[in-house]
Amino acid sequence: VDEDISVSQPATTAANNDVRVPAVAHSAAHVIARIAHVRGRHGHFLLECETQSAFVRSRYWSGKTLRPSSSEDPGLLTFLGSQQFGHVHAASEAADADAGGTVALA
Repeated sequence: VDEDISVSQPATTAANNDVRVPAVAHSAAHVIARIAHVRGRHGHFLLECETQSAFVRSRYWSGKTLRPSSSEDPGLLTFLGSQQFGHVHAASEAADADAGGTVALA
């Protein structure tokens, strides 16, 4: 059954009316988005969002792609689709150049 869900306003601080945004402190990147619409469909929620701001830590941005630049940086988890995830890590000198620093995990 498809259903629409109303979206309530985000929590704000009393002092300055700033929106409190949940975030993971050590994340390589953040996207702050406003939820415009939520729809329940086939047991999942589909969210239509508007990006308000975004940033990426410079050591994870190559200028074109999001990936660690050093083997000292933690890798990234990425969704490959169909219930599969991948681990993206910095390519080492010993790594095969064709691998591009990406290893798929089941």
